[in-house]
Amino acid sequence: MAENVRVRIECDIEEYLKSQSQRVLGKSSESITGADLSTLANRLIYEHKQAWKIVERMPFERLLSWVINLIPGARVVSFTDKSVLHSPAKDSLADQLKEAA
Repeated sequence: MAENVRVRIECDIEEYLKSQSQRVLGKSSESITGADLSTLANRLIYEHKQAWKIVERMPFERLLSWVINLIPGARVVSFTDKSVLHSPAKDSLADQLKEAA
């Protein structure tokens, strides 16, 4: 059940909520009351939850691969692939420095 509780919100959050009032409630930001701010906050949190559920279901790996493939000459590097991190040129330089010392 909903309770009547007073909550202090930061100025920037209040401004953001008021900026969304026309889109969410159909009211101008000047005519917003405290109850409207509460309703706005609840609806925006609900929208955020819904958007997050959509994001969780999106195949980001395939989307990223598709975007990278749009760039000519680009390739996707897997950070879990150890062979990408191993460079023979680096090893030979390290060996040369050891031999010089």
